[in-house]
Amino acid sequence: MLQTITVFCKILVIQEGQYTQIVVEDLNRDYTDDFKYVTVVKLPYWENPPFAVEDEGYLEFQPVKGGDTQWFNRNEQDYETYKYSNNYFVRFIKKRDLCKQKEFEF
Repeated sequence: MLQTITVFCKILVIQEGQYTQIVVEDLNRDYTDDFKYVTVVKLPYWENPPFAVEDEGYLEFQPVKGGDTQWFNRNEQDYETYKYSNNYFVRFIKKRDLCKQKEFEF
């Protein structure tokens, strides 16, 4: 079973392509931390509500180790091993604006 990691982050770069690369800034880490910035890969045809650069929210991803981590191939009905190490995108949930009570009058 793959471990899923969730980080509160800001999207910095989206490089569109067959395999979309997304760079995020983990907003809970100090600027000197080596894991302050994370790159994830979104696989082709992976569904998710739209998001854009500068969006803040919660990113879920799964780190995999090439040659070690396995995935289930539905077409072959068998497990295969990932060829490359990477962080694979699972989903991004945008942070919603908090309700500002002073804007409402009762």
